[in-house]
Amino acid sequence: MHSSSAEATTGLGRDSRWIAYIDASNLYYGICETAGARFWRVDVVRMCDQLLKGYAGKLIKVKYFTTALSGQAGADQKQFEQDTISVYGRQFQPFMGQTKYDDKTGSFKEKQVDVRLAAQLVGDLCTRECEAALVVSSDADLAAAIREARWYAPGKTIVAAHPDGVRSGAYTEVVDEAIPIDRGLYSNAARLDFTLEKFRKK
Repeated sequence: MHSSSAEATTGLGRDSRWIAYIDASNLYYGICETAGARFWRVDVVRMCDQLLKGYAGKLIKVKYFTTALSGQAGADQKQFEQDTISVYGRQFQPFMGQTKYDDKTGSFKEKQVDVRLAAQLVGDLCTRECEAALVVSSDADLAAAIREARWYAPGKTIVAAHPDGVRSGAYTEVVDEAIPIDRGLYSNAARLDFTLEKFRKK
Protein backbone atom coordinates (compact mmCIF):
# COMPACT_ATOMS: atom_id res chain seq x y z
CA MET A 1 0.00 0.00 0.00
CA HIS A 2 1.12 3.53 -0.59
CA SER A 3 0.19 7.10 0.22
CA SER A 4 -2.63 8.96 -1.55
CA SER A 5 -5.30 11.55 -0.84
CA ALA A 6 -6.87 8.95 1.45
CA GLU A 7 -3.93 9.36 3.81
CA ALA A 8 -4.70 13.04 4.26
CA THR A 9 -8.31 12.36 5.23
CA THR A 10 -7.62 9.47 7.58
CA GLY A 11 -4.34 10.47 9.17
CA LEU A 12 -2.79 7.09 8.45
CA GLY A 13 0.97 6.76 8.19
CA ARG A 14 3.38 4.28 6.65
CA ASP A 15 3.42 2.16 9.82
CA SER A 16 -0.35 2.09 10.29
CA ARG A 17 -1.66 -1.47 10.68
CA TRP A 18 -4.70 -2.77 8.82
CA ILE A 19 -6.75 -5.86 9.62
CA ALA A 20 -9.29 -7.14 7.09
CA TYR A 21 -12.48 -8.91 8.19
CA ILE A 22 -14.14 -11.08 5.53
CA ASP A 23 -17.66 -12.47 5.67
CA ALA A 24 -16.90 -15.57 3.57
CA SER A 25 -20.47 -16.41 2.63
CA ASN A 26 -21.23 -12.83 1.64
CA LEU A 27 -18.03 -12.74 -0.41
CA TYR A 28 -18.88 -16.01 -2.16
CA TYR A 29 -22.35 -14.90 -3.23
CA GLY A 30 -20.99 -11.52 -4.25
CA ILE A 31 -18.36 -13.19 -6.44
CA CYS A 32 -21.00 -15.42 -8.05
CA GLU A 33 -23.22 -12.42 -8.77
CA THR A 34 -20.50 -10.07 -9.93
CA ALA A 35 -17.85 -12.22 -11.61
CA GLY A 36 -19.02 -15.82 -11.72
CA ALA A 37 -18.59 -18.87 -9.51
CA ARG A 38 -15.25 -19.82 -11.10
CA PHE A 39 -13.62 -16.95 -9.20
CA TRP A 40 -14.59 -18.31 -5.78
CA ARG A 41 -10.99 -19.34 -5.04
CA VAL A 42 -9.83 -15.77 -5.25
CA ASP A 43 -6.63 -14.95 -3.37
CA VAL A 44 -8.32 -13.03 -0.54
CA VAL A 45 -5.10 -11.60 0.91
CA ARG A 46 -4.05 -10.20 -2.44
CA MET A 47 -7.60 -8.95 -2.97
CA CYS A 48 -7.54 -7.02 0.31
CA ASP A 49 -4.13 -5.57 -0.54
CA GLN A 50 -5.52 -4.29 -3.83
CA LEU A 51 -8.57 -2.82 -2.13
CA LEU A 52 -6.27 -0.85 0.16
CA LYS A 53 -3.70 0.25 -2.41
CA GLY A 54 -4.88 3.85 -2.12
CA TYR A 55 -4.20 3.96 1.62
CA ALA A 56 -1.04 4.28 3.65
CA GLY A 57 -0.08 1.46 5.99
CA LYS A 58 0.28 -2.29 5.82
CA LEU A 59 -2.13 -5.22 5.91
CA ILE A 60 -1.01 -7.31 8.87
CA LYS A 61 -3.85 -9.83 9.00
CA VAL A 62 -6.88 -11.12 7.11
CA LYS A 63 -9.56 -12.64 9.35
CA TYR A 64 -11.87 -14.95 7.41
CA PHE A 65 -15.24 -15.87 8.93
CA THR A 66 -17.03 -18.92 7.57
CA THR A 67 -19.14 -21.90 8.59
CA ALA A 68 -18.62 -25.65 8.62
CA LEU A 69 -19.96 -26.90 5.30
CA SER A 70 -20.79 -30.52 4.48
CA GLY A 71 -19.84 -32.81 1.63
CA GLN A 72 -17.65 -31.64 -1.24
CA ALA A 73 -18.30 -27.97 -0.45
CA GLY A 74 -16.84 -28.51 3.02
CA ALA A 75 -13.80 -30.31 1.62
CA ASP A 76 -13.23 -27.54 -0.92
CA GLN A 77 -13.52 -24.85 1.74
CA LYS A 78 -11.07 -26.63 4.04
CA GLN A 79 -8.60 -27.03 1.19
CA PHE A 80 -8.94 -23.34 0.33
CA GLU A 81 -8.10 -22.37 3.89
CA GLN A 82 -5.14 -24.76 4.07
CA ASP A 83 -3.78 -23.49 0.76
CA THR A 84 -4.10 -19.87 1.86
CA ILE A 85 -2.34 -20.60 5.15
CA SER A 86 0.46 -22.41 3.31
CA VAL A 87 1.19 -19.18 1.39
CA TYR A 88 0.47 -16.49 3.96
CA GLY A 89 0.91 -18.26 7.29
CA ARG A 90 -0.43 -16.36 10.28
CA GLN A 91 -1.37 -13.38 8.14
CA PHE A 92 -4.49 -15.38 7.21
CA GLN A 93 -6.68 -16.45 10.12
CA PRO A 94 -9.92 -18.42 9.57
CA PHE A 95 -12.75 -18.39 12.12
CA MET A 96 -15.37 -21.13 12.06
CA GLY A 97 -19.02 -20.52 12.85
CA GLN A 98 -21.81 -23.09 12.87
CA THR A 99 -24.73 -24.12 10.68
CA LYS A 100 -28.18 -24.90 12.05
CA TYR A 101 -31.03 -26.64 10.25
CA ASP A 102 -34.19 -24.55 10.02
CA ASP A 103 -37.30 -26.76 10.11
CA LYS A 104 -39.49 -23.99 8.72
CA THR A 105 -37.46 -23.35 5.57
CA GLY A 106 -35.90 -26.79 5.20
CA SER A 107 -32.43 -25.28 4.84
CA PHE A 108 -29.29 -24.62 6.86
CA LYS A 109 -28.52 -21.19 8.26
CA GLU A 110 -25.27 -19.66 9.44
CA LYS A 111 -24.88 -19.12 13.17
CA GLN A 112 -22.32 -17.00 15.03
CA VAL A 113 -20.48 -15.79 11.92
CA ASP A 114 -21.66 -12.16 12.02
CA VAL A 115 -21.32 -12.06 15.79
CA ARG A 116 -17.75 -13.36 15.73
CA LEU A 117 -16.78 -10.90 13.00
CA ALA A 118 -18.34 -8.01 14.91
CA ALA A 119 -16.66 -9.06 18.17
CA GLN A 120 -13.24 -9.31 16.53
CA LEU A 121 -13.65 -5.97 14.79
CA VAL A 122 -14.62 -4.06 17.92
CA GLY A 123 -12.07 -5.91 20.07
CA ASP A 124 -9.13 -5.30 17.73
CA LEU A 125 -9.86 -1.61 17.32
CA CYS A 126 -10.44 -1.04 21.02
CA THR A 127 -7.34 -2.96 22.15
CA ARG A 128 -5.10 -1.22 19.63
CA GLU A 129 -4.35 -4.32 17.59
CA CYS A 130 -4.69 -2.10 14.52
CA GLU A 131 -5.22 1.48 13.46
CA ALA A 132 -7.52 0.66 10.56
CA ALA A 133 -10.04 -1.98 9.51
CA LEU A 134 -11.34 -3.24 6.18
CA VAL A 135 -14.76 -4.93 6.38
CA VAL A 136 -15.49 -7.11 3.34
CA SER A 137 -19.24 -7.62 3.49
CA SER A 138 -22.51 -6.18 2.21
CA ASP A 139 -24.38 -7.29 5.33
CA ALA A 140 -26.09 -4.19 6.70
CA ASP A 141 -26.26 -5.78 10.18
CA LEU A 142 -22.55 -5.09 10.63
CA ALA A 143 -23.19 -1.35 10.58
CA ALA A 144 -24.15 -1.55 14.27
CA ALA A 145 -20.79 -3.12 15.18
CA ILE A 146 -18.94 -0.49 13.17
CA ARG A 147 -20.86 2.24 14.99
CA GLU A 148 -19.85 0.73 18.35
CA ALA A 149 -16.21 0.53 17.25
CA ARG A 150 -16.32 4.20 16.32
CA TRP A 151 -17.75 5.09 19.74
CA TYR A 152 -15.20 3.15 21.80
CA ALA A 153 -12.21 3.67 19.49
CA PRO A 154 -12.58 7.14 17.98
CA GLY A 155 -10.07 8.18 15.36
CA LYS A 156 -9.66 4.73 13.81
CA THR A 157 -10.14 4.27 10.07
CA ILE A 158 -12.84 1.86 8.88
CA VAL A 159 -13.42 1.06 5.22
CA ALA A 160 -16.15 -1.21 3.86
CA ALA A 161 -15.83 -3.22 0.64
CA HIS A 162 -19.01 -4.61 -0.91
CA PRO A 163 -18.56 -7.98 -2.68
CA ASP A 164 -21.69 -7.58 -4.80
CA GLY A 165 -20.50 -4.31 -6.28
CA VAL A 166 -23.28 -2.27 -4.63
CA ARG A 167 -22.65 0.31 -1.92
CA SER A 168 -24.86 -0.41 1.06
CA GLY A 169 -26.68 2.64 2.40
CA ALA A 170 -26.37 1.24 5.93
CA TYR A 171 -22.63 1.92 5.88
CA THR A 172 -22.80 5.49 4.60
CA GLU A 173 -22.58 7.25 7.96
CA VAL A 174 -20.36 4.77 9.81
CA VAL A 175 -17.36 4.20 7.51
CA ASP A 176 -14.71 6.45 6.02
CA GLU A 177 -15.27 4.98 2.57
CA ALA A 178 -17.39 2.28 0.92
CA ILE A 179 -15.72 0.49 -2.00
CA PRO A 180 -17.70 -1.62 -4.50
CA ILE A 181 -15.81 -4.74 -5.64
CA ASP A 182 -16.26 -5.33 -9.35
CA ARG A 183 -15.40 -8.20 -11.68
CA GLY A 184 -12.12 -6.54 -12.60
CA LEU A 185 -10.85 -6.62 -9.04
CA TYR A 186 -11.66 -10.30 -8.65
CA SER A 187 -9.80 -10.97 -11.89
CA ASN A 188 -6.80 -8.85 -10.93
CA ALA A 189 -6.57 -10.42 -7.47
CA ALA A 190 -5.82 -13.70 -9.25
CA ARG A 191 -6.98 -17.14 -8.29
CA LEU A 192 -5.36 -18.63 -5.23
CA ASP A 193 -4.19 -21.49 -7.48
CA PHE A 194 -1.83 -19.13 -9.31
CA THR A 195 -0.46 -17.68 -6.08
CA LEU A 196 0.02 -21.19 -4.68
CA GLU A 197 1.86 -22.31 -7.81
CA LYS A 198 4.27 -19.37 -7.62
CA PHE A 199 4.80 -20.01 -3.91
CA ARG A 200 5.72 -23.64 -4.49
CA LYS A 201 8.24 -22.71 -7.18
CA LYS A 202 10.25 -20.55 -4.79
